[in-house]
Amino acid sequence: MHALIDDEFPTDLEGLDVIPTGQIIGEKSRRLYFIDVKNIDYVESEANYVALHVDDERYLARNTMKHLAVALAPLGFVRIERSLLINLRRVAFAERVDRGAFAFTLRNGQRLVSSSTYRKGILEEIRRGQSLGRHAAQRTAVL
Repeated sequence: MHALIDDEFPTDLEGLDVIPTGQIIGEKSRRLYFIDVKNIDYVESEANYVALHVDDERYLARNTMKHLAVALAPLGFVRIERSLLINLRRVAFAERVDRGAFAFTLRNGQRLVSSSTYRKGILEEIRRGQSLGRHAAQRTAVL
């Protein structure tokens, strides 16, 4: 059983972060939300938490970027910077910028720029997504 605070919410959500239904539990304004992974635009590191960005909303989850990078990779997420993971399925387009970096424009118009350090992993994930073709779209529908 988790330790409870005054409002009876678990203080340690790490064990609850990714649940089998393809959702992540995020917190906002002292409420817990069940967020469909496919709807997450990007994940950003914030101290001992990660911020899950969904459209114009931001939710916190107690987790590490390292853990989520591995857990979400099969679902189309790729690390573009030390503190950023993006959902390639939510990208409208990408363009090359200085020294091997990419600028990703999301469907909601937000623009995120990668570090050239992650160039190889980004290209591998883009190629993998292209080679999966129809199967990737079918996997998304299942979530």
